[in-house]
Amino acid sequence: MSAPVRLHDLPPAETLAQLRHQLAGALQRKGIAAHHGDLNTALRLSEAPAVADRSPLALPELLGRLVEVAAPRGRNRSPQGNNSALAAAWAGTTWAAGLVAEAQRAGETAAWVLCGEAREGEAATGLCGPGRPGLRSNLSNDKLINSNNQIADSPFERARPQRALPTGPRAWRMPFGPDLRAHGVDLAALPLVRAADAAQVLQAADVLLRSGAFGLVVADWPARTAAPPDGAMGRLLGLCQRHEAALVFLSAPYTDDARAELGAGEAGGALGSLVSLRLEAWRTMAAPGAFTLHMAVRKDKRRGPGWHDEAPRTGPAGLG
Repeated sequence: MSAPVRLHDLPPAETLAQLRHQLAGALQRKGIAAHHGDLNTALRLSEAPAVADRSPLALPELLGRLVEVAAPRGRNRSPQGNNSALAAAWAGTTWAAGLVAEAQRAGETAAWVLCGEAREGEAATGLCGPGRPGLRSNLSNDKLINSNNQIADSPFERARPQRALPTGPRAWRMPFGPDLRAHGVDLAALPLVRAADAAQVLQAADVLLRSGAFGLVVADWPARTAAPPDGAMGRLLGLCQRHEAALVFLSAPYTDDARAELGAGEAGGALGSLVSLRLEAWRTMAAPGAFTLHMAVRKDKRRGPGWHDEAPRTGPAGLG
């Protein structure tokens, strides 16, 4: 799996556009995608099925929108007694991994923005996979590992030489490479960007979307962070609509006290009113090693809130 690059090491938009064609072509050659889209034609909104004929959480339904995935509000502990922060991170990242795999199967390119947390010693978190070994978070100062526990070349590194990554007491929560692969994600076609804080998360998302090279950008949003400025979110929304892309924020779980202290958006959200689709994700144990992934919609400007989706998942080996 590729080592993440820093925000300032991202190549210019022209190089990103060329990288898009290389990654999409590789997906087609590997048989992951049936066709090679050109500048988002694979998921062009005008060619997507009618709203009534597609899943509300399918990628074509998310194009042109800002999406937030968070922990259930007010749920301090999961039904199994696990800390809600772990359970929600598990569920949200699991759903996002499935979305990345869906994009790649459609011949679309995706990128993931990682955000560091200024603390050490946190345990890795397990994440449910779709009938396969579950996803787990891998905490590292600067790198992601592949299935052979080796650092793989980054797609960004092939586009532009990468400077040495800094080290320090910042923990990086990253999806575990082998489990992403089991989830159906082509790791070689998933660029990773490392952001130091919330401001850099927004900057990285802006660069990736503005290039027009990615139909899906997943971005981690750190805990205990005030809602971003409406101006920044408005620019990101405009870029999503211009390039028919989806920006999915994985919002770190808040306690109710933290939400009140930070004034974290309306309707319980951490990212403000410009978010078009707000989901709450959690999991429940169905059997030893088997879980149900729950996605509850708290805000949906297109269909209206109040609906719920669930799917079976298999947890990491030895869990449950």
